[in-house]
Amino acid sequence: MKRILVVSSLTFALLTGGGAAVAAPAAAPRPYCVLHLSQGGTTDCYPTFTEAIADGTDGRVTDAPATTEAAGDALDRRLDAAAVPAGSPAALAAAGGTVIGIQYWHIDYEGAAWVVEANHACDRDKGYAEWQSSFPGHAWDNQISSAKVFAGCYAFFWDTPNYDVYGVAIAGDTSDFRSIGTWNPRNFNDMTTSIYWT
Repeated sequence: MKRILVVSSLTFALLTGGGAAVAAPAAAPRPYCVLHLSQGGTTDCYPTFTEAIADGTDGRVTDAPATTEAAGDALDRRLDAAAVPAGSPAALAAAGGTVIGIQYWHIDYEGAAWVVEANHACDRDKGYAEWQSSFPGHAWDNQISSAKVFAGCYAFFWDTPNYDVYGVAIAGDTSDFRSIGTWNPRNFNDMTTSIYWT
């Protein structure tokens, strides 16, 4: 059974010194972060996208562009190729290094990036969440504007910390969250508070 650490907004406020505003990663000196689901949800941030991708792939991809704006389809293919297959002997022994998703602060895969790393690729069994993250009060809460999904995963983006109410599912790339959703006006931009991958 997979476990998830859910930090409430109140707990986050207490840990960060009260109601102080959280600095936007896009303006921070280290705007490219890696969420290590393989390590219990720890996060490391870097000044370049190159360093974040190297960390997220355990050093298998070390020459990604310095910024998200310079990245493209060639990098996407390399990230998929570097994934440890689900159910393989390597997946059982893997300590991490498979990028399953990248969330972006801006539309068109630009700005700050939140690289999500896991032990292995997804098996696309929609019956359960293989990996999940809930982040109310975090700097990325209600800030995702575009996303890419890798390693055979589907990603489900939710507007609550409990993976319910309104959500959207993507498999692949979604360059503009302003044009997805199942309700009027079909806008999911800056609305994500939790994500699960399957």
